[in-house]
Amino acid sequence: MTATRPPFVVALTGPAGCGKSTVARILREIAPPVAAVRFAGPLKSMFHTFLTSSGVDPLDAMNMVDGHLKEVPADALGGRTPRHAMQTLGTEWGRNLIDADLWTSAWRRSAVRVLDDGRSVVAEDCRFANEAGLVRGLGGIVVRLTGRDGVDVGDHSSE
Repeated sequence: MTATRPPFVVALTGPAGCGKSTVARILREIAPPVAAVRFAGPLKSMFHTFLTSSGVDPLDAMNMVDGHLKEVPADALGGRTPRHAMQTLGTEWGRNLIDADLWTSAWRRSAVRVLDDGRSVVAEDCRFANEAGLVRGLGGIVVRLTGRDGVDVGDHSSE
């Protein structure tokens, strides 16, 4: 008889560039079945849709959302960087104008579906106290990475 372990929830936090995505990838590789459920998943999907529907090439849009173009000012964004656009979409619009729990409510629904399916959850983008509280409320842990110095992304509250 093979022992099974119950699904777990792990959220990673730390400065941009400290290795959160790398640790999440390693967890998915060494402890399957682990699903990546990002707090910013719906936001990134919205932003990608905006970019492609605005005429940005889909590959460029993908790299603006999660790749090497995230820090590059873009004409489609009035000369702002994709990181700035996503920060303000998430915080100033989503959290401040719509609902402080807009993104956490969406994350919880996705995470619970994964857990109900018997899989574990790793979130590589825990940035706010309400996100950490939700993870802990599901019996999970929050791990702060300090790693290297990270990337200078300004002083936005999401960083």
